[in-house]
Amino acid sequence: MKLLLLDPGLSTRSGHNAATLEEVAAHALASGTIELTCASAISLDPANFGGIACTWRPVFRLHGYSRFLNDSDSHEALLRRLTALCMEDLRQLDLAGYDLVLMPTAYPIHLAALSMCVQQLPALRLRVGLLMPPTFWACDAQAAAWLEQLTHGAIDALRAQPGVWLYSETGHYGAGAATVPTATLLPPIAAGTRDWLLDQLARQQALDDRPADRPVVFGYFGDPSTRKGFELLMHCVQNGLPAGMRLSFILPEGHHALAARLDGCGTAVSARTLGAGNIPYLKAMRDVDVVLAFYDPAVYRRQMSGIVADALCLGKPVLTAEGCEAILAFGTREAAGALHCRPADADGLLQGLGTPWTAWRAHRRAALASAHRVLELKRMERHLDTGDREA
Repeated sequence: MKLLLLDPGLSTRSGHNAATLEEVAAHALASGTIELTCASAISLDPANFGGIACTWRPVFRLHGYSRFLNDSDSHEALLRRLTALCMEDLRQLDLAGYDLVLMPTAYPIHLAALSMCVQQLPALRLRVGLLMPPTFWACDAQAAAWLEQLTHGAIDALRAQPGVWLYSETGHYGAGAATVPTATLLPPIAAGTRDWLLDQLARQQALDDRPADRPVVFGYFGDPSTRKGFELLMHCVQNGLPAGMRLSFILPEGHHALAARLDGCGTAVSARTLGAGNIPYLKAMRDVDVVLAFYDPAVYRRQMSGIVADALCLGKPVLTAEGCEAILAFGTREAAGALHCRPADADGLLQGLGTPWTAWRAHRRAALASAHRVLELKRMERHLDTGDREA
C-alpha cells in the first residue's frame, strides 16, 4: 500500500505531529507492505528525523500552525490567495497515486484546499483528523469567525465525497454554530508501542498500591504555555506547594534553559527535557503518579488533550480544571472516574495538588480499568482502513 501522511504543521521532531509520524513509520516498517511518504512544512529538515524510514516531501509553504489576525477588510482575498497557494503545493504530491492519504491534524486553510482538490479525485481514500477547533488558529474574534466559516465549508465538501472519513477525539467537531458527528479516534500508535503500554499496564495492575505516606508525584507535560496552565502552576510554585507532593516538569526538547531554571527551584520541584521519540515521553509519564491537565477552559472547552489520552492509556489519573468540557466529556464517556476536577483558578489547583493519595486511589483504579478501552481508540488499523467509511 502506498500511504501519504499529510502534515503541513510538521517541521520539528517534537509534539504530537512528530509522535504520530514516528508511530505511522514504525507501523509501515513492521508491515513490510506499506510505502510511506510524508508531506510536511517546507522548513522540515529530514536530517533531524534520523531513524524514521519514509520518503520526504517538505512542500507546504504555509506552515500548518500559522495564526491569523483580522487586521483589515480584505480577509476574503487573503483566504483565496493562501488557499490557492496550498492547492499548488498539494498538486505537487499527485494525491491520486496513493492508496490512502492520512491527514492526522486538519488545519483550516490546508483543509479548504484539500477539499477542493478531492472534488476532482472521487476515488481518493482520505482520512482526516479534526483535532483543534478553528478558533485555535485565530488571534481575534473576527479571524475566528471567518476561519470557522471556511472550515465548515471544507467539511461539508469533504463529507460529500465517498472515500473521505472524518474522525475526532470527541466524536463530534464544532465549526461555529455547526457541530458535525464524527468517528472517535485518538492519535495512532504502532503495535510495538501498544505492546509496551499493555506490558506497563499489566505491571501496574499486578503491583500493590503505593504507600499512602509517599509523596504524590504530579507530572506536567507539554509546552510551558498559558493554555496548558503553566503560569498558574508557576504561581503555585512561587507561593509554596502543599506538603506531601512533588512536581515534575517534563518539557519538550528546546526548553533546556527553562528546565535548568525550574529544576530545584523548590524542594519538591524537578524539571528536565525529553529527547526525540514517543517512548521516552511515555516512560516519563509512567514514572509519575498523577498527570496534570489543569488547562485554560477557554481553550479546552472544545478541544481534547492528547496528553490526557496518553495518561489514561497508562492508567494514570488526571487532575484537570472545571470548564475543560471536551476533556471532561471524554473522561465521562471513556474513563469514568479517572479525572479529578477542581475550580479553574490557583485555589482550585492548590486543592488538587494537596489531595492525599488515599483520595487518588479511586481515580487510579478507574484509570487502570479504562486503559484498554482508551488504547483501542489508538489502534493503527482503525486509522489506515482503506475500505468505505464507518457507519
